[in-house]
Amino acid sequence: MPRSRQELQELVSTLGKVCISIGRADLASQLRVYFLALSRGLTDARGTLQLKWSEDAVTDWLGMLQVPPFSERFPVRGENARCSRCHPAPSPRAYQNLETVAQVPGGTGRRCKVCGERWLERAPRN
Repeated sequence: MPRSRQELQELVSTLGKVCISIGRADLASQLRVYFLALSRGLTDARGTLQLKWSEDAVTDWLGMLQVPPFSERFPVRGENARCSRCHPAPSPRAYQNLETVAQVPGGTGRRCKVCGERWLERAPRN
């Protein structure tokens, strides 16, 4: 049975103090953010909060969403585009190493798992 938010906050506080005492200020910092999310009701019913944001993540999303001045961050290609570095010509293997990194209005962020190239693939217009 899940704990109440208050009980979970007390556990987080205790763990934060232990982390500081053992020299793990990095974990204590993460726990401060989690504690704040708990206190503001920003977690789900089980107290889950998943965050993994960075400056790169923010600018990547702005690029995928085509927000200036980041609208040129990723090349825009048509549907079923392939990696221009690994598979510039059509081949049966051209699509095997692609992954979707973001679904955005009007398109999909793609990444080649081999070389890391990223692009925005526009959704077909109906």
